[in-house]
Amino acid sequence: MTDVEELSQMSVQTFSETFAKDNTKENMKSFLDNSYNVQVLSEELKNSNSKFYFLVDNDKKMGYLKIKLEADMIEQKNILEIERIYLLKEYQNHGFGGSLMKYAQDAAIDLHRDGICLGVWENNFKAQRFYKRQGFKKIGAHDFNLGSDRQTDYILIKKFTQ
Repeated sequence: MTDVEELSQMSVQTFSETFAKDNTKENMKSFLDNSYNVQVLSEELKNSNSKFYFLVDNDKKMGYLKIKLEADMIEQKNILEIERIYLLKEYQNHGFGGSLMKYAQDAAIDLHRDGICLGVWENNFKAQRFYKRQGFKKIGAHDFNLGSDRQTDYILIKKFTQ
């Protein structure tokens, strides 16, 4: 299996584990088929603004991170964006999310960014608590379409002190 095929498989699995219980099967299928197929992810991998990283332990891929070197979800400049940060369910609540977050923050600091932003679904309270513990603050919201369902994502930012 190629890395992009593994990324597709992990993307579908982690997104499903996180959101399937709160959304219809039809909307989940539509979103997953259109967002996490090999062709779409291959194009994302070619984008020089996007970087993907697997979290690996003993050759087992546990989760992944997608960052954008320059955020496009907010108007502020010089901000790194975490577009995706997902762990397989079996690896959640063991500190691995903090490891992915630290990796993103270290990348932002190495790139001399002023902070990090991300979006989180308004009903994903577990993730919101995690981001709050990481020092993120809500600065706005935007629409996120999951199939035919228009949902709201909160926009969060963590600014670094200069």
